[in-house]
Amino acid sequence: MLLTSATFAYYRDGKLVPRLHEEIVEPALRGGYRRIWLAGASLGGMGALLYEREYPGELTGLVLFAPFLGGKELLDEIRAAGGPRKWDPGPLPAETNATIISVRCGRWRKAGRPGPSSLAAYGSPAARAIA
Repeated sequence: MLLTSATFAYYRDGKLVPRLHEEIVEPALRGGYRRIWLAGASLGGMGALLYEREYPGELTGLVLFAPFLGGKELLDEIRAAGGPRKWDPGPLPAETNATIISVRCGRWRKAGRPGPSSLAAYGSPAARAIA
């Protein structure tokens, strides 16, 4: 097990996924590891999703703890559309920020791309779930 620390700057600058690949996943594969899981909480959960989007099928699975998928504005937009299945994220702008990263994850998930096994835990003290 390895623990990494990635600030928002890694996401904003588009460096998170390449660094995860070059410094963590690729060396593990070269070292003979065949079952590689990425786990992340909040923004780290979104980072794991972004990694899987760029390198589909390379991971055994994802463990997502309350993954950050967007701010209130984005969540309101999805809710107003009738939920994730009816929501159309539209084309991506050239600018990268937290909302754009969230939309990228949403577009990937909405496209129904096959992905690794995944566990997502989320909720509040009143309502918790593991999906």
